[in-house]
Amino acid sequence: MYKIAHLSTMTRLGGIEVMLKDFLLAKPEPNFEHHLITTSSSIDVLKEIKSGHIPHFEPRRMYRKDPTGLLQIVKYLKAHQIEVMHCYNSNANIVGYLCRLLHPRLKIITGEHGSVWNNQGTKKWFDRKANRAAEYIVANSKASKKALVTQYNLNPEKIHVIYNPIPWFEPLSKTLARKELKIEEREFVIGSVGRIVNQKGFHVLLHTFKNIVSQIPECRLLIIGSGEMEQLLRQLSIELQIEDKVTFAGEKANARRLLSAFDVFVNTSLRESFGNVLLEANMACVPLIAPLTCGIPEAVVDGETGLLIKPEKLAVAPFNTGEVDVTSTEKLPLRLISHIQLSQKIVELYNNKGLRSTLTQNGYKRVTTEFTLSNYCRSISSLYLKTVNSNA
Repeated sequence: MYKIAHLSTMTRLGGIEVMLKDFLLAKPEPNFEHHLITTSSSIDVLKEIKSGHIPHFEPRRMYRKDPTGLLQIVKYLKAHQIEVMHCYNSNANIVGYLCRLLHPRLKIITGEHGSVWNNQGTKKWFDRKANRAAEYIVANSKASKKALVTQYNLNPEKIHVIYNPIPWFEPLSKTLARKELKIEEREFVIGSVGRIVNQKGFHVLLHTFKNIVSQIPECRLLIIGSGEMEQLLRQLSIELQIEDKVTFAGEKANARRLLSAFDVFVNTSLRESFGNVLLEANMACVPLIAPLTCGIPEAVVDGETGLLIKPEKLAVAPFNTGEVDVTSTEKLPLRLISHIQLSQKIVELYNNKGLRSTLTQNGYKRVTTEFTLSNYCRSISSLYLKTVNSNA
C-alpha cells in the first residue's frame, strides 16, 4: 500500500479544491492510501470529503504563519509513513518544500494551476526552489508548463501536463435551475461563473451586455460567484443603466449544476491556466465564448466546442491588473477581448440555433471522452508510482 498526502487549502470551492475533492471521493487505485492535509479550510468545503472517510489533518496554529504548523505536518507525515506529498500551487509547494527539508526521505510533487502568473519577490524565489527540489511537477496545461519553464528556468522533462478532470454530472433542468436563481423562463440568459476579481475581466462583460440589450429582447446577465470587485461591478452596472437586467447570484456550491440556466456561457478572463468551468459548460451543453489566451485553447477548440476571441485591448485602469503575460519572454502587458467583438459573437449565437447545437454536441462529446476523471486517475496514479520508485 502506497501512501500519498495531498497538500492544499480548502477554504472555498475553487478549481483546485473541486478537482481534489472529486479525485479523493472517487477512491482511485486500491493500491494507494490518500490523505488530505490542509493549511486552512472551511467546514462547508470539508464536509463532503469527511463524509467519504478520507484521512484529514490540519495543524493547529496560534497565528497565520505559526512555524509550529510545519512541525505538526512533518510529525503527521512520519507517523503515517507517507512516502509522497502532492502539493497544489505555490503556497502548498513552498510548505511541501520546507517539509522536505525537515524530512529528507519525503518525496514531493509540486503543482502548477495558475499561481506562476502571480508570484513575485520572495514567494517566487521559494516556489522556484520548491519546483526544482521536486521529483516531478504536474502542470494543468501546456501553457502552465511553458510559464514554468520561462519563469523558473526548469527542466521541461520533469514537468508532466495532466489536464484537470471533469467528472460526469447531471445539470438541473433549465426550469429548476432558473427557479433556484430566480430567473424567468422567457429570458435569454448570458452567464458566467467565477471569482469576482480583477483577473476575470467581468467589467468587459458588463460593457458587452450594455451593447446588446437593444439587440436581444428580454436578455439577462447572470454572474455566479463572489469576490472583492463585486461592489465596484454593481456600481458599474448602475452607471451603465443595466442594473435591473443584471443578477449577481453569489457563490453557489452546486454552480456547475446551475449552468443549465444559461443560454450562452461567457468567459472574459485576462488569463486562465486552463479553465475547468469552460469544460463544465460543455458538460452542461451550454454554448460558450472565451478569450484565445493562455491555456484556454487547450480546453476549447475554436469553432468546434466553443468560440474564441483574440484579446487585443490593453488592460487599463481602473481594472488594470499590473500583471504580465509570463508565457512570453518579452513580458507583454495582458490584453482584454473587445466588448464589440464579444457582442457580435453573442448576437451570432442568439440568431443561430444550429451553431449553438453544433457547439454543444461537439463540446459534450469531447469533455466526456478526453477529460474524464478515470483518465486523470490513471495518469496521476502512474506518476505517483513513478515517484515512489524514483531514486531522486
